[in-house]
Amino acid sequence: MTALTVPFKLPELKAVPFRPTLPYGFSEVEVAKLINRNMMRAPYPELVVQLEESISRYGILNPPLVRNYTVLDGYFRVEAARKAGLTRIPVFNIAGGPHENPMH
Repeated sequence: MTALTVPFKLPELKAVPFRPTLPYGFSEVEVAKLINRNMMRAPYPELVVQLEESISRYGILNPPLVRNYTVLDGYFRVEAARKAGLTRIPVFNIAGGPHENPMH
């Protein structure tokens, strides 16, 4: 199998801090407040290390799913963010609107 060649030079990508304006359903919370108790799979240290490197370089690209600070999906992303030294990360909160949301 031959490698695909491109007739032009691709620009080098540079890491940009992830600080978007969070739309409805998203919020930014302190990593220390997140509860990671429902971990369904045994931790894979090599996966957490790879995620930590990616998060350090690019930030959280796919926010974890949470309800009232309990992580429902994205356990490894939260652990990798902790190891990367992030203090706040974006999350998708499914608790409902601001009137029901204890995270605001």
